[in-house]
Amino acid sequence: MDILNERQRVPAGPGRGARSRLLERAAVLATVQAVALGAHRTHGTDGERAAHGGRGVLVLGPPGAGRTELLAEAARRARAAGLTVRTAQGRELERGTRLGLMSQMSDTPWPRAAPRPPEDRPGTRTLLVVDDVQWSDPASLRRLLALLDAGPAEVGLVAAVREGERSVAAPLVVRLTHHPRLLPLRLHPLSADAVAQLVVDTLPRAGERTAAAVARRTAGNPFLVRELLSALAVRPCSTAGAEADGVVPDAVRRAVALRTAVLPRAARRLAEAVAVLGDGAPLHDAAALAGLDPAVAAYAADTLAEARLLRRGGPLAFAEPLTGAAVYAQLPAFARSRAHRTAAGLLRSRRGSAEPIARHLLAAEPEGDPEAVAHLHEAATRARGLGDAPSATRLLRRALAEPPPADRRAILLLDLARAQLDCGDPAAYGSAVQSLSLLGGDQVTERAEALRTLARICQARGDLAQAAARIEEALALPGAASASHEDLLADYLTFALFHPPLRTPADLRLMPVLEAARQGRPPRRPGLLAHAALRLALAGDRPSLVRSLAERAVAEDPLVDTTDAGTLGTLLSFVVRSLVLVGEIDTGHAVADAALAAAARREGPLAHATAAYHRALCRYHQGLLADARTDLTPRAGVDAWDGAADWNAALIAQVQLEQGATDAARRVLRDARPTAADPMGAAMLLHARARLALADGDPATALASSREAGESLARVYAIDHPVLMPWRTTAALAAHRLGDRDQATALALRGLDRAQELGVPEAVGDALTVTGLVGNPRPDPGPLEEAARVLRDSQARLACAHALVEWGTALRRTGRRRASEPPLREGLALCTRLGARPLAERARRELHALGLRPRRTALFGIHALTPAEHRVALLAAAGGSNREVAQALFVTVKTVETHLGRVYRKLGVRGRGELAGAVRQEREETVPRPDTGPDRRAR
Repeated sequence: MDILNERQRVPAGPGRGARSRLLERAAVLATVQAVALGAHRTHGTDGERAAHGGRGVLVLGPPGAGRTELLAEAARRARAAGLTVRTAQGRELERGTRLGLMSQMSDTPWPRAAPRPPEDRPGTRTLLVVDDVQWSDPASLRRLLALLDAGPAEVGLVAAVREGERSVAAPLVVRLTHHPRLLPLRLHPLSADAVAQLVVDTLPRAGERTAAAVARRTAGNPFLVRELLSALAVRPCSTAGAEADGVVPDAVRRAVALRTAVLPRAARRLAEAVAVLGDGAPLHDAAALAGLDPAVAAYAADTLAEARLLRRGGPLAFAEPLTGAAVYAQLPAFARSRAHRTAAGLLRSRRGSAEPIARHLLAAEPEGDPEAVAHLHEAATRARGLGDAPSATRLLRRALAEPPPADRRAILLLDLARAQLDCGDPAAYGSAVQSLSLLGGDQVTERAEALRTLARICQARGDLAQAAARIEEALALPGAASASHEDLLADYLTFALFHPPLRTPADLRLMPVLEAARQGRPPRRPGLLAHAALRLALAGDRPSLVRSLAERAVAEDPLVDTTDAGTLGTLLSFVVRSLVLVGEIDTGHAVADAALAAAARREGPLAHATAAYHRALCRYHQGLLADARTDLTPRAGVDAWDGAADWNAALIAQVQLEQGATDAARRVLRDARPTAADPMGAAMLLHARARLALADGDPATALASSREAGESLARVYAIDHPVLMPWRTTAALAAHRLGDRDQATALALRGLDRAQELGVPEAVGDALTVTGLVGNPRPDPGPLEEAARVLRDSQARLACAHALVEWGTALRRTGRRRASEPPLREGLALCTRLGARPLAERARRELHALGLRPRRTALFGIHALTPAEHRVALLAAAGGSNREVAQALFVTVKTVETHLGRVYRKLGVRGRGELAGAVRQEREETVPRPDTGPDRRAR
């Protein structure tokens, strides 16, 4: 059989709605037209007529392939070419009517005036166009066959057969489909590109996800594509893609109902069983669910394959997933529930894994089955272990609805609270409280875990007092201070760290742990290791000891907290912060990278947000300002749990100030509200406001705010660490601008003493920089040169850029013009790479003052991207698909598609193939556009 399958698009444009149904049918239409015209030439040779396929064309295709639209277009073109066209269509209800098909053609009126080509011989040229031949009556089929065999040469035939339909005249249909004077043409499914074009025509704002879902569900069947798109068109654009996987259009339901109604009962039951079990079901399972003998089921499967409902061969699967969904939708609700319950029982009897059993139980009505509860719980545990907290939540809610035996309800509620906490669902609090109320006094281990989970939830809600109280309660349980003592103590210290009333008792509990670590006996559990690393870093202990403790803390899990899947990422923050405090910024960056990947795998929005913040912290100190700002982009799903708003606002503002985005920093700090429960975060926010005041030319406010921030940190937490909060730097610069040289000098020298006590290069270099700026009426190049030397060998590249520019500026202003050029050029190059625009402008102005003209390049490319666009660009350039990028950022696929479109335009690339190179080149070469901003650094 000669089958043509040339695919050719119908161009879009005016009238594309009418022509969109004929996508990839242009070649078939051209063949139909050529054969139809050639079959009726009365003056050609037999060889010429044979070259056109004899008497006509037979179009073959499954239901919904577009045969009717193709034949209608063929008839229209034939009329336009001067042929008389008579049409007919086989009808199911007329299969028993003798010559019913032929009578339709007799009733078809002849055209009143048909154009006649000059070469035509006298006589009438006629084309018979017959659709749904499989439903024709036997007598009409015999007439058609006789016409093909010995009818007038002026009569041609274009017929269509719907494959997969039973016919009362099956032998005659077979003869017709194999007739030597008919050229067979098969209509194949639409390609993915054609489906995508139809999606864009119908839903202009739809993206790749919608197109892929439509293509997958319809398998390219034109009828199914058209109906699914019509159903999606009435939905909001933002939800069409998400709903493409779940909607079943009414027209499809009706069409499938008509197709299945004529099938034998066994075939219908098997189709329903496959719809319940899902594609890929083995025949023996489908037979058991349908209640069929294996031999009967095998025959029914072949019948469904012949009807083009199922694919041929095993395992069983619908030809189009949307057809299977329509069969499933026909099942009454309770029958569907019972079928899923039976399917779960079948899998259970074969000792199948918990996940497929649980999927069926989710769709079944509760019946109080303890075994069902056990399977749901097991599946939820596995889902949460894989980081799929949303699925775990659904499974546990279903297990509780079964309902479970009374003695299992508390544990299920506790696991539900943990899964909800992973998701950032505020309902976690109620689940944990209810679980705790059901646990007996003798269930010590379970009560301790419930209290610990409740404490974590309180922490996420910002209620640190309640969090600490719950841990105190757990520590007081008899027997609780054995295996879980270190984990409980770590939790208590976590909550107490930010709750001043508990600071003293927490220090007393931690002191022995710190002394043991200094003597080479570190704690065993990751939580205490993280606490020890942070406290020793704040105290100025050896960087090597801090790094060792930090690396031990993340050895088992990048998120530190192996006991509860790193729900909040708080302990991770201690590890990264401790590394930054001792100058191990690159190591901190690597830890945050690993933690981000782990949080993305586990789909934990809270841990992901924490890891992103601390990677931004590292990037800020490294001077990767655009990357840092991208990491600080707000993420969906964490608003209700945001207990670190002060910290986020403070860091965002400081990054923006370094980038010269003073107005944006002002908006961020204006909207931020200090949290009373977190005095440390409030102090960070106050210091950021002091820096903004300095940039705005308000040194009095800057001086007062920075002093207040530093005093608050010392008073409440006994912390004085210039890398954590360099308040003396800001205060000294503010006092200097106010003309208070004595106060500025005193602050600078005290800051230098403290930095040298700690021995952290960033702190020392920063203190030397401010000392060189405020110690004399004019900047002193000596301390500034020393600052540049110290910082060149450090990982604090932003501080190094400041030192270089200040050193070069001081040299020029003290008359050493030739010596000032190298540090200014070095500083300008570094500022340019880092995106520190105000500082780069200062370096450029100083070089101009030397009579030099450094190259100025307008900002374009990667620095034109918004933080959200930049983050999407980086992940896409690394090879992430749109879905993977969306999951990593906790946004929708549509959002990713929108951002990528803007990224392509701003970077001047045509797609993903060029994105990676463009991002890499831009990050290395782009020179930022100058902007106005503070002419002195206050860090």
